[in-house]
Amino acid sequence: MKKNIYVLEDQEIFFIAYESIFSHNKDFNLAGISDKFSYDAANKKFSDIQPDLLLAGTHTLTSVIIDEIQRIRAEFPGMGIVLTFTSLQSDGAQALKDLPEKIKHGMAVISKQSLEQLDQLMAIISSVSKGDYILDPVLEKPALSGVKDDLFLKELTRRELEILNLIAEGYSNSAMAAILYIDIKTVRHHINNIYSKLKMDEDFKLKHPRVRATRRYLAMKGLP
Repeated sequence: MKKNIYVLEDQEIFFIAYESIFSHNKDFNLAGISDKFSYDAANKKFSDIQPDLLLAGTHTLTSVIIDEIQRIRAEFPGMGIVLTFTSLQSDGAQALKDLPEKIKHGMAVISKQSLEQLDQLMAIISSVSKGDYILDPVLEKPALSGVKDDLFLKELTRRELEILNLIAEGYSNSAMAAILYIDIKTVRHHINNIYSKLKMDEDFKLKHPRVRATRRYLAMKGLP
């Protein structure tokens, strides 16, 4: 059965693309679409439409927009939300830190620059419709700036850091492949590289490598 999706997008090029994508989609019915980034106007329609998902896109993500997203979710707790953005203001970045505590499931925050293929977007929307919470790995980059100096982390590539962050968040290999839009074999390859670089740790063999890698990463971020 098709799920109803409402699109709210303030960038014309994406507005036109989404209108085309969802007008004839086998999994989602386009319940409504607006090129005005006005949640007050959209909220009036939600009560009648009862969309299963909201795809909200903006050029600049601010704390005001995140507050509006939280208000919408409070009024429609069963509706999944995929929030996409082009740029991020400092106040928006700060507000994002508290978002997982306020919206614990059925939510995704994704940079439009990370969306390279249509299948990637559809995989994210599908995961959110099942209740998953997805945070674009690029949003974790600022957190790494405060990480203690650690040889293990220094040895990792950008992609390996993204994979390690997703492992720490509890994602499966298949979920990571969908989020990063790479083959699951590539995910396994990166994970094996991470394990190989972690073997410099003398007690590596004493714990499951996935658990050890996660604990090492969280410790470096100052998390329990």
